[in-house]
Amino acid sequence: MEGIARYIYETSIRLIENNPADQFFLVFDRAIDPGLKSKFPSNAKFLVAHPQARHPILFYIWFEHALPRLFRKHKIDLFYSPESFLSLKANVPTLIVTHDIAFETYRDHLPKTIQNYLVRNGPKFHDRADHVVAVSDFTRQDIIKHYKVSPEKISIAGNATPKGFTPINENEKIKVRKRYSNGDNFLLYVGAIHPRKNIDRLIEAFDHFNQDKKYTLLLIGRMAWETSELIKKIENNEKVIHLANIGPELKTIMAAADLLCYVSLFEGFGIPLLEAMSCKVPVLTSENSSMSEVGGDAAYYVNPSSAEAIASGIKTILQDENLRLSMIAKGEKRINDFSWDITSKLIEEQLFKLV
Repeated sequence: MEGIARYIYETSIRLIENNPADQFFLVFDRAIDPGLKSKFPSNAKFLVAHPQARHPILFYIWFEHALPRLFRKHKIDLFYSPESFLSLKANVPTLIVTHDIAFETYRDHLPKTIQNYLVRNGPKFHDRADHVVAVSDFTRQDIIKHYKVSPEKISIAGNATPKGFTPINENEKIKVRKRYSNGDNFLLYVGAIHPRKNIDRLIEAFDHFNQDKKYTLLLIGRMAWETSELIKKIENNEKVIHLANIGPELKTIMAAADLLCYVSLFEGFGIPLLEAMSCKVPVLTSENSSMSEVGGDAAYYVNPSSAEAIASGIKTILQDENLRLSMIAKGEKRINDFSWDITSKLIEEQLFKLV
């Protein structure tokens, strides 16, 4: 799961588990994986509302027609929308979670139809919501800046580390390298691949650092948008490998990395930073947006707009053993500041205030 899907899963399942006397309806726009259903308690009912919301016109139909009908049919008391969309027509008290509003800053980083939908409706959704949860103070301040939402209406409840991200021994790391990086030690990026993630500049920085060809750069994530030129660049670089749909293997790949490189131009949070720290892997990240909120003193920060700064950061971490070990030790402490249980409890408290 990418960040938003992970947040939805981790908070929803805890909300349901913690309130066994209440009935919860999880609403999807397409067929539901039976394996997902089996993970949830018996007080969760799974529903599908049509049409599949894969275009802004269908977004509108789904939220403004399908959901209100479903709310009336099932006599819904509260709506928890963990991805900042909501129904403007429904009268149900609503809490939304906003992960970021990057589309307000980077207006050319999404398909135009989706960009226009978000810019037009973002202010309406945040005005209509009875309460807003932001995943970081950076996102909270961005909402206040762009939408003039009252600060008292916004709480902060961040992400945490998914289960299973733990260190592995050297023999296991060697196996991972043989399987995924042609035996090389490797640097790692995890996340969707699109312009805001700054992969172009990361590859440029990596090539500058890796002139002796000792390392490989692994990119793990789906190709999201505007990737045709990037795909060519990856295909023509023998030391850059893209992996998609890697599944549970991500945990061992993360633990075998020498360095996580997460130099996005803009992030609402950044779960991979915590995943790497949980695996005792040092983190290189951006000095912008929410990154310092997540990384604290455990990450190394660079200017993401400068390939030279990124390359210098990579070199510094990989060649300074004392720095690397210090970052790993600080990372072990840093992950204790984030908890899905605490996040879910904060959401629960704000949600039930709306009854």
